[in-house]
Amino acid sequence: RHHPVYVSQGQEAVLNKESGELVIKSHMKNHSAAWKDGKIIFYDNTLAEIAAMLNRKFNVEIIIMDDELRNYKFSGDFSNVELFELLGHLSDVRPFHFNVKGDYIVITK
Repeated sequence: RHHPVYVSQGQEAVLNKESGELVIKSHMKNHSAAWKDGKIIFYDNTLAEIAAMLNRKFNVEIIIMDDELRNYKFSGDFSNVELFELLGHLSDVRPFHFNVKGDYIVITK
């Protein structure tokens, strides 16, 4: 017997093909534990939200100079990655430039 399953933002449905069991998991639980393990995980977050995470994690100030850039969305799971390496990966997906200017990292089109 089939019944509908509803998944909210921040959740995922995982189907076990062998047992047929469908489990709803929260991405948020994974995020909080991931920080302790040196991981950075985001799911459908804007560049502005990711910049805020990176500001806290790397103790930097990231400034995004364009509203369109602020709203770019990304999903990703990174382990033990350096700040500039991570920004490089993101800019490969949705093009933007980043430069160090004094005590700031400035992101532009």
